[in-house]
Amino acid sequence: MKKAVVIGASSGIGEAVARELSQRGWAVGVAARREQQLEDLVADLSGTAHWQVMDIKDTDNARAGLDALIGALGGMDLLVISAALANPRGERSWEIEKAQIDVNITGFTALACHGWNYFASRGRGHLAGISSVAGLRGNRMNPMYAACKAYMFRYLEGLRLRALHENLDIKVTDIRPGFIDTAMDGTKHIKEAKLLRAIVLPPDKAAKQICDALEKGRRTVYVPEVWKTVELPYQLIPDFLYEKLM
Repeated sequence: MKKAVVIGASSGIGEAVARELSQRGWAVGVAARREQQLEDLVADLSGTAHWQVMDIKDTDNARAGLDALIGALGGMDLLVISAALANPRGERSWEIEKAQIDVNITGFTALACHGWNYFASRGRGHLAGISSVAGLRGNRMNPMYAACKAYMFRYLEGLRLRALHENLDIKVTDIRPGFIDTAMDGTKHIKEAKLLRAIVLPPDKAAKQICDALEKGRRTVYVPEVWKTVELPYQLIPDFLYEKLM
């Protein structure tokens, strides 16, 4: 039985991915800050499942929690890091910016590095991070969130290159969701626009696409795939025009 750990699994994309993996026959370990949601999730899964309370801002606690889940599962073949913190209201303060750094950069890196070292010691494994299309360009409403996701792009790419250079059978997948109907994404105004409603995915449909891509070992995944078609044109928009549009 394949074994996966999903970080940030108490709601949203992380929860949906954990459910989808369980339905596909994976043993699943789930972690997040909210204990009751984790207990409820594990009780609802049909296969082997374990939970661990974890606050990834506390990097020592997070790494110990990951080790605990690996021990409970008897190993780990896949690590999915989905925990994230956004600032949808666009508030400005160092405290809010730092909170995003603590989760989206420091916490993510601590777990990605710890998971990488586990896989490297065994010569194989699969590491996946849930980034976002927000990382493609700067964002005036939430510049820190976009910057954090861009950091994830480059960090995951670097780990993938390291695996190739060191001849390790470690897959690294960068998952870049667009608009997903979760509490964090704030997609209400998008869904109200009929022409854009089709690009807003519910978490369960997003999870199916994500898990399909993971099982294929893909490097970079856009969810939904339509975002792949706009990646290059979006990045090539001249600065003067992008500043007017955004």
